[in-house]
Amino acid sequence: MRAASTMALAGGVTAACVLAALVGLALAPSDAPDALSEAPERTRAANLGPSSPAHPASPGQAPAQRPPDAGLAALGPGVADPGDASVGDAGLDADLRFPDPGGRHWRLDTPNGPVHVWIPDDYQPDTAGVALYVHGYYVRVDEAWRVHHLAAQFAASGRNALFIAPEAPARGRHQVSWSNLGHLLREVRQHTGLAPTWGPVVALGHSGAYRTLLDWLDDDLIGHVIVIDGLYGHEQPFLDWLEGPATPPRRLTLVGLDTLSWSELATARHPLVTELDWVPETIADIPAEARQARLLNIRSQFDHMDLIVAGQALPVLLALSGLPGF
Repeated sequence: MRAASTMALAGGVTAACVLAALVGLALAPSDAPDALSEAPERTRAANLGPSSPAHPASPGQAPAQRPPDAGLAALGPGVADPGDASVGDAGLDADLRFPDPGGRHWRLDTPNGPVHVWIPDDYQPDTAGVALYVHGYYVRVDEAWRVHHLAAQFAASGRNALFIAPEAPARGRHQVSWSNLGHLLREVRQHTGLAPTWGPVVALGHSGAYRTLLDWLDDDLIGHVIVIDGLYGHEQPFLDWLEGPATPPRRLTLVGLDTLSWSELATARHPLVTELDWVPETIADIPAEARQARLLNIRSQFDHMDLIVAGQALPVLLALSGLPGF
């Protein structure tokens, strides 16, 4: 009887020790580095040649609905961090929305961080435009390029354009990587050898990308700015840019869900505004007036992240941007 009691006591002590050890591990601070450290990734500049097949991945749980006045700080809890397993490669073969885009892809290593450049198979430099896409917070450009399938979405737009996706702030504390658009374009030409294009230049930015877009408003090259759920205040600089003297006249497109209150404030009673109550689901659904609108306010049916990761909105926005098609 005493032996049985001793064995039971020993077993209980052992279980308690194991439990305490597990609790201690759970509470111990992690030594893993931040996946979004201040230093941008540095790898060798590469001409990747023809694009490799797209690698679909689950982008993780989209952020929960937030009141627009919550601001960018509210994005954190609901948006998958690039270091989070939910943005990994699990289930790559399950998502067939993003076929091989073909074309030609470069990943450039620059002092300001990586820059991705892509041109379609039928690229015609004499008439091509330039599409500048700037990612939002909580992702780096390398991760955005892969997980958001940017080349496949560019290809789906059917635009004859030089597509450029530069590094941008991934946190509020990060500085804008490319405050000077001319410097970015020179880096692209230097690394790729591509001749300058003479078609329209369009800048698109998602969420926190508005900071980079604001810096680019001083560059006369840009003819159309598309702010994708990123008008967190600062509406007046965009409106001033729109109304500035330019030939042809400038265009501004605002897509809002979380930021809809700011978009509505900016466009209310504006004499140039055209409004859509949804993002057209296909390029064929784009109304003629939206293709020509000087100021276009779109109320999104897609949530904040699906505007980028679902693969429907971004090609449509590129198609209505004024970039030449094939």
